[in-house]
Amino acid sequence: MISKLLLTLLVIGLVIVYLRKQHRSRRSHAARQNSGRAAGSDMPVRASDRGELEQFLNQARRSPDAGSTSSYTQADALAPRIKVILWSLMAILLLAGAIGSYLHWQDQQRLVTVLLHRDATTPPVIYRVAKRNLGANGFTTNDGTQVTVSANERMEVIGL
Repeated sequence: MISKLLLTLLVIGLVIVYLRKQHRSRRSHAARQNSGRAAGSDMPVRASDRGELEQFLNQARRSPDAGSTSSYTQADALAPRIKVILWSLMAILLLAGAIGSYLHWQDQQRLVTVLLHRDATTPPVIYRVAKRNLGANGFTTNDGTQVTVSANERMEVIGL
């Protein structure tokens, strides 16, 4: 069970690293394009022109008839929501896994009564055993005694 949890955490970690790498490459690509446009022109760009250009680009991104730019901004607007949904889903899955593991562990700690019938004439021998220590052909009691059930004996478990 712990190996499944570690594998899940490894996959989640790899996805996070991959997404961060993509985000950085997009940023650096956009920065290179912006610096290339500014550096490629022969005329220097004034600070006021840059502000007007940024305002124009922001307005174009927000307008619905901007074509491909608007779909890009719609994807950008959805990105934080998707991020929150994915993180919430991951937290819910981890919490559900932890609760399931705890409940399984708790069930395995439960004590059951084992009646070992040797033959029909003698009364059965009674043992208290943790559920995790039960086997098909034997069991280990709470005090550490290992009992092997032979073919002519019958084991009855009470409390499952």
